[in-house]
Amino acid sequence: FLPTRSSTVLINLNGSLAGISWTQVYTIGPILILCMILMLGNLKNLHILSLGKEVANSLGIHIKKSEIFILGLVVVLAACAVSLVGPILFFPLIAVHFGKKIVGENPYRLAPFSIIFGAILMLFSDCLMRAIYRDQEVPVGFFIALLGAFILILATRIKKVVAI
Repeated sequence: FLPTRSSTVLINLNGSLAGISWTQVYTIGPILILCMILMLGNLKNLHILSLGKEVANSLGIHIKKSEIFILGLVVVLAACAVSLVGPILFFPLIAVHFGKKIVGENPYRLAPFSIIFGAILMLFSDCLMRAIYRDQEVPVGFFIALLGAFILILATRIKKVVAI
């Protein structure tokens, strides 16, 4: 199967694991791992910042420095991930929503669980799409978008039921 221009554009717009080589993983992997370690090391500051700027300031957190550092890490992590697989819609929302339902709101349990669950979900989605469509490359982003839309609709329905 040789990809056409339209299928190449479709794969790039929806994200796919098909074009990734080990060279790319070896190049971007250390940056991703370093940024994830730095982010996990700053969970305390991130959690305190989520309580509000006044609380963070009263606890001695340098708000501007922490915000700039965490925002920089998030931008680098997102840029590395998108440069490898492309944009995959709803993927972070799915991992975090499932994580909150399973391990709760504690950031020290939620962050590692979301990372591991996100990796498992990505591998499962890619394997499923490769099993269904053996002769062609279908972007994994399609499956993730369908799953994400379903989960977000379900989450809004559950909130409405609980609020009543």
